[in-house]
Amino acid sequence: MMYYTLKSLPKQMTRLTTYTVKYHGKILFQISYKAPIKSADVGRRSRYTVYTIPRTASFGSYVYSAALQIGKRRQTKSWKFAVANH
Repeated sequence: MMYYTLKSLPKQMTRLTTYTVKYHGKILFQISYKAPIKSADVGRRSRYTVYTIPRTASFGSYVYSAALQIGKRRQTKSWKFAVANH
């Protein structure tokens, strides 16, 4: 899940949100959502997508990244997680 605050927007622009899951640098899952965003859409927002780790996933470290682009400005955050035997 990604939280962001939009303080101002001079005109309608395009928002692109991309979610990626990687294992040893290889992309296992990636999805993007593109939508218009208006100047009236200022304020706190959240974006998310659902990803279920498959039962066949290899043990090890993974990286989840969420990227938000509005116009030409882009910001990405990444988190590490592990799949292990319990």
